Amino acid sequence: MCKKIVLLAVITLLSLMTISAQAILITDSNVVKLTQDDVNQSFMLNWTSPAGDPSLSATSTWTVYDFNTTTNTVILQGVLANTTDLSTTGLSNAGITTFGFEAPGLDFADSSVTGDVFSNIDQVKGSFPGGSKVNTCVFTTGCNGGSQNSALAAGDETYITLSLVFGDNIGGANGIQLSAFPIKFQTSSGSYEFTATGSVLGGEVPPGGGNPTNPSVPEPSILWLFGAGLFALSWLNRRHYSYSQVYLA
Repeated sequence: MCKKIVLLAVITLLSLMTISAQAILITDSNVVKLTQDDVNQSFMLNWTSPAGDPSLSATSTWTVYDFNTTTNTVILQGVLANTTDLSTTGLSNAGITTFGFEAPGLDFADSSVTGDVFSNIDQVKGSFPGGSKVNTCVFTTGCNGGSQNSALAAGDETYITLSLVFGDNIGGANGIQLSAFPIKFQTSSGSYEFTATGSVLGGEVPPGGGNPTNPSVPEPSILWLFGAGLFALSWLNRRHYSYSQVYLA
């Protein structure tokens, strides 16, 4: 009976390992909801230009590095890659100069961005380039665009840290909400703006950037419990074997 109980406990622990560090869920409408429980979790966004336009593409991975409910500050660390292949576009250049998102309650005076390409964040005055309705713009030299010298060139990637300060309380289950995610490409044939066409689950990204890893990495405490369960099961097996040897003798 004890053996069955321990075996059931091990199975339960295996289930906990699977769900203990699941990645952030993003809705079909590309709305990302974050709470303090999502620290060290990440999400990905993909951009693909609409049919009829040059084949432009980008991808980004964002990790919740900190979620401070006292200062109402959320820190996101991201990797943005311009995955455009110029050999298939007929373009001589296609750099990313601007991206944006909708963040209700964002305090632009205290929010900031750090990065070697994107180093400015501001409130969108009117509409994002191309007409998207968002309130936040992250850019190289200007929300409306910039030169190729300052843009994230095709085939390049950059690391970005966003420190977002919100005017309202971000504690509890409500947290914060990010959505829309338009992007702007400045190319040799003009500019193109479009929103994220797909968003997928992503794994954790170590602080400072890096490649995404498996999002279902077990917590250390879960690993400890799992090991303890296996040890108990092994001990019961040895005890049962010893008892049988004595009894048969």
